[in-house]
Amino acid sequence: MAERWSGWRMEETTGAGPVSSRHGAGGAPPERPEEPLRRRTRPFEFAQDPPKEDENAWLLTYLDLLTLIVVFFVLLLAYSTVNEETRQRELVDPFSVELGYVHRPESVPPLVDPVAPDRAARLARRVGASLADTGLSDQVEILSTPGEVELRLNEGILFPSGRAELRPEGVRLLDALVPMLRSDVERITVEGHTDNRPITTEHFPSNWELSAHRATVVVRYLIRQGLPPERLEAVGLADTRPLADNATPQGRARNRRVSLVVQMAR
Repeated sequence: MAERWSGWRMEETTGAGPVSSRHGAGGAPPERPEEPLRRRTRPFEFAQDPPKEDENAWLLTYLDLLTLIVVFFVLLLAYSTVNEETRQRELVDPFSVELGYVHRPESVPPLVDPVAPDRAARLARRVGASLADTGLSDQVEILSTPGEVELRLNEGILFPSGRAELRPEGVRLLDALVPMLRSDVERITVEGHTDNRPITTEHFPSNWELSAHRATVVVRYLIRQGLPPERLEAVGLADTRPLADNATPQGRARNRRVSLVVQMAR
């Protein structure tokens, strides 16, 4: 008979299995009834603590407030500086009137010299009177603006059609203008103008050459009559500045001209 320990009591071997003092015969522990599967749950999770507020956060608000205060005082200082002179005048004027002294504001210099318009108007009147005496007033259009006089000379009296030689009538007209252009004149710009009809000759391939050459001829004649060359200039503008419609003969005749733009001395 084999002896077994470990919780087994000794029995005679008979065909039956050993009998356990804990589980009885059979030696195997009795089967437990099946329990339903349980879902494993995680241990209880505690919520995280909220972030702590920055103890120095109030400094940002404080700095913003200081910035606004500084900007306010800067604007206030600028405003008081600009109006300081005006306030002083307002305080002084009543006392000056009582003492017999009237404050007069400083005069602002005009953009245009007040003498120049008078000189321009005087030159325009002199030119008109001189041309009326010589019977050439219908050949010149006079325009006067502050500091400037423009004399528009018709092409017909100055040059033959398509040419740049002065006519005798044109010479007489320029001789009548020269004495009035000697004084009180800063600069004279001679502008040559044509109509829009193209021209192609041996001497003048286009209206640009024709208008420039006519202006140069007038300038050279004025220099021969004693006007200072440094005060004269010639400009050819062709048909770029018409005064009338080129569709009619009258309009084209008005566009063909030589203009003397006289700038008065200041």
